[in-house]
Amino acid sequence: GTMRADIDAIVRAPQAAFGGRADVVATDAGWAHKNGPLLDVDEATFDKVYAINVKSIFHMIHAVVPVMRAQKSGTIINIGSTAGIRPRPGLTWYNSSKGAVNLLSKSLAVDLAPDGLEHVFLADSGSVSVEVAMKMALQWHLAAGRRRTRFFTIRGGYHGDTFSPMSVTDMPLTIISMIW
Repeated sequence: GTMRADIDAIVRAPQAAFGGRADVVATDAGWAHKNGPLLDVDEATFDKVYAINVKSIFHMIHAVVPVMRAQKSGTIINIGSTAGIRPRPGLTWYNSSKGAVNLLSKSLAVDLAPDGLEHVFLADSGSVSVEVAMKMALQWHLAAGRRRTRFFTIRGGYHGDTFSPMSVTDMPLTIISMIW
């Protein structure tokens, strides 16, 4: 299918599993071109970097914001990279795509605040941000008086470099029980 159709399916599946709600979405797509001179990157590679790193967020926002607006709540966590803040040599197009994620997150926060969707966050380190996003989501639900015991994820999805060794989630793996 198309990226949009796939993202729509990703949004629908947890809604069906969790009573029609979309409380938290974390975007964590990332792909980099081969490190090298900026003029060695062809247009197809450039398009792939931006499709994965930026356009995927565009599609996720279009899929999830109408649901969050209807329920008058929701949290969006966009996971970027330190490359969007401190560019790495030889990765110009990747760096700029992650800079776009940073600015996009700030702009979303401004645009969505009038709708009561005041929870838009940026995690600028992709290597630990999935665990941090999971812990933030769990703590938010606990603070709201809701007990959540499952997370929805994509089977085979990359969950950061530190998932096992660092485990900042403080949660047993049995909590992550619903795999798609």
